[in-house]
Amino acid sequence: MNKTKRYNFLYIIMLISLLVIPVTFSRYTTEAKSEASSNIAKWQIIINNEPIVQNTALNNKIDLIYDNKENGLILPGETGYFDIVLDPSGTEVSLKYNINIDLSNLPSNMRLTGYTLNSGELEEFKEENKLSGEIRLKNYQRLDDTDKQTYRVYWKWNGDSLITADKNYFVNANINVRQIIE
Repeated sequence: MNKTKRYNFLYIIMLISLLVIPVTFSRYTTEAKSEASSNIAKWQIIINNEPIVQNTALNNKIDLIYDNKENGLILPGETGYFDIVLDPSGTEVSLKYNINIDLSNLPSNMRLTGYTLNSGELEEFKEENKLSGEIRLKNYQRLDDTDKQTYRVYWKWNGDSLITADKNYFVNANINVRQIIE
């Protein structure tokens, strides 16, 4: 009888174990469901009427504007300007931009003499042929027309009359725009 009691006792212990172990494991399993959403800020930069869609940089050919249009040629001694317009209207992030003006398509003695920003004072280049700046959001709102940056860059051809004039002179501007994370 002693053996039977022992088997019964072991049988009861096994039954209790089988009932307790699944309950113990089930205490530590959970099921969770979640949903996440994210707002993506709008990015819309237009440079000289050309949108930057998927890139953060733009190589832009810019024609020179000059007063003396004799025979449609730019002549030595001529002065003029060109405009670079950054329009971030509708953009929902602050921006930092760098503009590198490439003069390789111009005569070697044609120089940039200065620039104005949004019709302001004439300024000299701090770095040769480079401009940079930031456009910050105001009160976390979208940027608008008042945030447009218009650079008027002035040039002068310090050439003599022996150099052949050309009507196809232009500058290239490499413009990099990046988001400022705030």
